[in-house]
Amino acid sequence: PLNLQWKLVDPLSGPAKVKSEPQVKDESQDVREKYSEKQKRAGRLGLRDRTIFYSGVSFLLLVALMNGSEILPLLSPGMRALKTGLGFDVLEVLISNLPTWGAMLAVVGVLAWVLMGKLKENPVYQTKYSRSRLLSFSGICILCAPLLSPLVVLGVMGNPVEKWNDYQGLKTIEKVLVDHDFSSRENNLRVSKILRENDSKYVGSSVFYSILYNFQKKRAVKECAGLGESAWTKKRFCLVLLYALSVETYAVVKPLYFIETSSTLVLLSSLDGIVRVLAAEGPESKYLELFLKSLDKVGLNKELVTLKRFVKSFRGKSFDELMRALLDLRLVLERRVVQLQKENAFPKRYALDLRGPLEMGI
Repeated sequence: PLNLQWKLVDPLSGPAKVKSEPQVKDESQDVREKYSEKQKRAGRLGLRDRTIFYSGVSFLLLVALMNGSEILPLLSPGMRALKTGLGFDVLEVLISNLPTWGAMLAVVGVLAWVLMGKLKENPVYQTKYSRSRLLSFSGICILCAPLLSPLVVLGVMGNPVEKWNDYQGLKTIEKVLVDHDFSSRENNLRVSKILRENDSKYVGSSVFYSILYNFQKKRAVKECAGLGESAWTKKRFCLVLLYALSVETYAVVKPLYFIETSSTLVLLSSLDGIVRVLAAEGPESKYLELFLKSLDKVGLNKELVTLKRFVKSFRGKSFDELMRALLDLRLVLERRVVQLQKENAFPKRYALDLRGPLEMGI
């Protein structure tokens, strides 16, 4: 404050010296008010940035907890494996989870909005200030990461547009095979032609393997179901058909993620044929070698040796003892396949048809 002095002239009494206190404007209060308002605005922005970031982290953690056990095994062979048919498997799993992830994201967004509103009412949080928008940007990226993951997979697979068209082609094949009714030879030939023209695109895909295997099993059911007391030659034909279809499906696709499951199904179909042929024709049957010879080609050398030992020892053991050993082995294999089915990451519609000859009426 300044103490100003000046003279006032009174026309009657003459000049007089008067001391006057100045009117000083206190600008510090305005500065404090403006800074406080700026802090509040910045605090609200900082609160928004932190809320977006932590919402993204929460969403990513929820996705990881709910789906990590399904997706991580698919990625275990490495990113390079996505350039094979395995990429379509990962893509299918990710796309099938998008509705669930969208619902989870909506719930997280609502909770974040409510939380931010509650914190705004608290003056302690209103005055906190963050200059950086990095948190907000990071949060948005984290929120988008699961939803954009199919695009990332398409990019790793190769040309995204081309691979997306191939994926749509796989869905078309699925629809054709599911709706096929085996009503005529022309329809069967049409489907066979579609499979031959496209199977090279999906080598390694467990989704394609599942679609094709279930189609082949349906074909066998159509051909063989309800044989009952029909002639043995017809039943034997159906056993050979089941075995041939399982071997062919495995050899054509060689599913990367389902590799153990698919080879086990080949072994099961072989075992089914061996048990029934031994029961009907004995160890001299020429069909025994048919059910054994392809096992080494699918990597089942140990099982092949075991089955050959069983067959060779038929003469020295009672029929009941040998059948019991073979059926025990089949039970072990069935349990293995069932467990593998539970562990796989695919939607339920891709569950494999595990019916054996007895369930099919052969």
